[in-house]
Amino acid sequence: MREKKIIQTSMIAIMTNLFFVFFKMSIGLMANSLSIILDAVNNLSDALSSIITIGGTSLSKKTADKEHPYGHGRYEYIAALVVAFIILYVGIQSMMEAIKLWIYPSQAKYSWWSVLIVLVAILVKVFLGNYVQKIGVQLDSPSLKNSGQDAKNDSILSLATLISAVSSLWFRLEIDKFVSVIIAVFILKSGYDVLSETLSRILGERISSSLTGAVIKAAKRVPNVCGVYDLFINDYGPNRWIGSLHVEVEDTTSASQIDQLSRKVMKQVYQETGVTLSAVGIYARNSRSEVVNEMRNRISHHCLQTGFVKQVHGFLVDQENKRIRFDIVVPFEVKSLNQKQMDLKEWIKKEYPGYAIDLTIDPDTTD
Repeated sequence: MREKKIIQTSMIAIMTNLFFVFFKMSIGLMANSLSIILDAVNNLSDALSSIITIGGTSLSKKTADKEHPYGHGRYEYIAALVVAFIILYVGIQSMMEAIKLWIYPSQAKYSWWSVLIVLVAILVKVFLGNYVQKIGVQLDSPSLKNSGQDAKNDSILSLATLISAVSSLWFRLEIDKFVSVIIAVFILKSGYDVLSETLSRILGERISSSLTGAVIKAAKRVPNVCGVYDLFINDYGPNRWIGSLHVEVEDTTSASQIDQLSRKVMKQVYQETGVTLSAVGIYARNSRSEVVNEMRNRISHHCLQTGFVKQVHGFLVDQENKRIRFDIVVPFEVKSLNQKQMDLKEWIKKEYPGYAIDLTIDPDTTD
């Protein structure tokens, strides 16, 4: 259903853009207006982008296989990357033509028909951009969101072309070469933005706080889960997530109960968020010791007061063997971490003599 909607929306964009390519190119050639011609070329690149979006979406539907056990969802990101390079290529070519117009100037010959068609193009592009981007957000399709934004950008470019035509007809003011440069710069900026966003997703950007928050809430709703930590989510394409997490349970929980609980967590998270959990790790929590509770509260409070610890979890005290185990989450920007870790351990040893400290540092991967 998702893929079908993406293809339908892309087809609407293709037909609309090809329609304007024909009329804008015809008017641009008749009026000898580079700005209108470049506007038409930009519409052509939009049509090609939509065709590539359809191809990427179709390939992403392929089921997982032995060579690609996590599916082919990232084909959509590759399609978005190709779209970015097409936009950049069009931008470079447009800038070259704009520079030629400055070196070898020529006078445009606009008509009121050209003004009318450009005006209609602006209105249609605004509507098309909002529609395509809205569908892209609903379906979490990076290609559609990029196409929608590009269509809205086109309306701004067409507005610049309209101003150029009106200036020539009413005021005999020739600004076609200025508008051509503006259009070329705008296209290049659009291509850069699409490329930057797509590369970020391919490299593995931070998962949105709304999704991670939903996963944590879903896991916490499972009975006997005391806390949820160490959430990792990998993005294998739009709406295709595979992750893992740790849950904290009372230390009196049996292996059989843990097995049942972890299965419930996996099911609950998938049903509520669509995230597939490949593993559910376990932290044990001291359940019947006021002494341990006091130690947990005191050590956790001190850790958070140091200024470099974001979270403390997985706290467990083995009183028989005199060992304290816990994890801390540290932001990426923290420097001199080894020294800070040593200072923290020294403080704990001073406050609780005779105890060995097992301290694990976790990266700050989720909000």
